[in-house]
Amino acid sequence: MKALRIVQIVVLAGVAVYLVLVHNANPTNVTLPLAIPLPPAVLIAVALVIGWLVGWLPGRVRAWRRGREIDRLERKIDELESHLPGYDRDGTPVIPDRDERAAGGDGATGVAARLLRRGRRPEPSEADRKA
Repeated sequence: MKALRIVQIVVLAGVAVYLVLVHNANPTNVTLPLAIPLPPAVLIAVALVIGWLVGWLPGRVRAWRRGREIDRLERKIDELESHLPGYDRDGTPVIPDRDERAAGGDGATGVAARLLRRGRRPEPSEADRKA
């Protein structure tokens, strides 16, 4: 259980005990203008509920707005990501407007790149061996 939930339960239990004590200590009803006579514990409970709603409702509205904003931004990210180039089956990125021959084709860099993708190291060339 989260610590905040435990604190809420303890406070709620304290309020319930307080309302029972107030109700037993004051058997007479309280009469408010334009209202029927009510026990003091009921008036305190109603005041607590109204105070809780005044604090809870703005937070819920703000969370709802943030949730809608997050959903909108996630849809926008998905839309923008759909325009990005994809990846080949072996995990190498696909570069748009560039085929393999333009990137090195069958030359040394193309062969080396294919071997590295397969997990093998290319053999050093004769020029590399002499150097």
